[in-house]
Amino acid sequence: MEFLVKSKSQAMPIISDNNSDITSRFISIIDSSFNQRLTAIKPAQQHSKKNLFSTLLRNPYFLIILIAFTIRLTTMGLYPIGDTTEARYSEIARKMVETGNWIMPQYENGEPFWGKPPLSIWLQAITFKMFGYGEFAARLSTLIVSLLTVMLVFSFTKQQLGRGVAWIATTLLTTNTLFYLLSGAVLMDPLLTLGTTLSMIAFWHVIKDRGRHWGYWFFVGISIGLMAKGPVAGVLITLPIIIWLSLSSNWITAWQRLPVFSGTLLMLTLTLPWYILAEKTTPGFLEYYIIGEHWERFTTAGWQGNRYGSTHSSYMGAIWVEWLIAAFPMSLILITALVSVIWNKKYSALSILSEPWSLYLILWTSALMLFFTFSGNVITTYVQPALPATAILVAGLWLIKPLKTNSGKKQTRKSIAVITIAGVLIPLIYLAVVLFHMPKVANHNSEKFLINKFNSIENSKNARLIYLYILPSSAEFYSRGKTEVIHSTAEIRGNVIISKNVFFAIPVDYMADITDKMKLCLNKIDRYGRYILFKGNQQNCKT
Repeated sequence: MEFLVKSKSQAMPIISDNNSDITSRFISIIDSSFNQRLTAIKPAQQHSKKNLFSTLLRNPYFLIILIAFTIRLTTMGLYPIGDTTEARYSEIARKMVETGNWIMPQYENGEPFWGKPPLSIWLQAITFKMFGYGEFAARLSTLIVSLLTVMLVFSFTKQQLGRGVAWIATTLLTTNTLFYLLSGAVLMDPLLTLGTTLSMIAFWHVIKDRGRHWGYWFFVGISIGLMAKGPVAGVLITLPIIIWLSLSSNWITAWQRLPVFSGTLLMLTLTLPWYILAEKTTPGFLEYYIIGEHWERFTTAGWQGNRYGSTHSSYMGAIWVEWLIAAFPMSLILITALVSVIWNKKYSALSILSEPWSLYLILWTSALMLFFTFSGNVITTYVQPALPATAILVAGLWLIKPLKTNSGKKQTRKSIAVITIAGVLIPLIYLAVVLFHMPKVANHNSEKFLINKFNSIENSKNARLIYLYILPSSAEFYSRGKTEVIHSTAEIRGNVIISKNVFFAIPVDYMADITDKMKLCLNKIDRYGRYILFKGNQQNCKT
């Protein structure tokens, strides 16, 4: 694990195995292109943007990243907004644009949404105003946020370990299954990941005395996290830093170089006004948000106080299993490398942890899991903020010091090359799913198709669409808030009698609740996934 302390100026040797071995050829291409063409050539010697672009097109890592983000960008509008999370946040953002209330997001029937801070919703609302209400606009801000995270990781790794390792790290991160799926989804975790990544990178630059401005970027990163998912962001950033400062004896350095007072003032300026306004406009917000959404959700398995969806009960330590799965195969490589190092007595575990750089990355990766180890409610997306550091750690193994024989290094680099090559399969598999599988199942998780059918019916603008028992957020989003909900089958007949042009969406699983007499009031139109669309028959209902 000598990569953990090497400078970026060290050259990466070329491996020349049999030409028939694709991984060896891939390694050779990477080494030659990055070390000889990019690292060795000074920027002043690169004559034009055309030459730079030509060089990038010969860069296999750049091509993989380009393919991945191009596929994500061009397919975001090809499948509907799904329940529950995507549709819930999209509808909240739509309501924000419609009502003009940018202070407190609104949930069903104008109920204030106290579940999360609004930064992600603000970004989504902005794209709605720019591009209209649609799947592409709903997901665009998340894709941009994810791209910014990848760019941060590239710049940081390049400065620490060199350009070649930086390309490996960003490719591993971009094509990681969880990161890739979340990069175009309507969720708040990617924005939290951007905030934590910015803060962790900025803090390292502060310690290395690379400019006072990095100290302020550190607090900006915390602010992004606080406005994306709340106080948990502060914990995920400060916990690994506090442990690292304690173990590396850098408290004095951090105090001298970090603008603690002015940076804290900047952070409070960026975040505190919204929290104050939110409590002022909707009293009770802070109590629910801090005690409920953070303390109760963290400590109580299957917490029942969640007002905005379901809580996922989990066993103690589940977050580690989630990380092993979400970061696979990077997680497997890291564990194997650490066990191999200790087994061969090349380094002791203590000596690895004594290196400030390695300790920083390990804590950045693991502090999140340490924090959530005792949480009673854990889901896979919680792992995302740990993925950037995981990618940097795995990419750094490219510089691992060889053993007495060169086979150990060759095997490590081959493993990384294989993973990188396989990484391009993730966006390609995703593309195949979107094009061939999603059309067959999309209506099982979204009301887009039922709403489209309702809107295509003559005089639908003056008609009512009523859902029985539960009103899906996707129905609200696609109907632009025009749908209604009833909670008893007894209300069907009354609504048919008073409204000549009324339609009902009845869950397939609850059709047994509809009596034969009640069926006289309904004319079936068609089934759309989870619901069957009916038109009220006023004439039969009155007889």
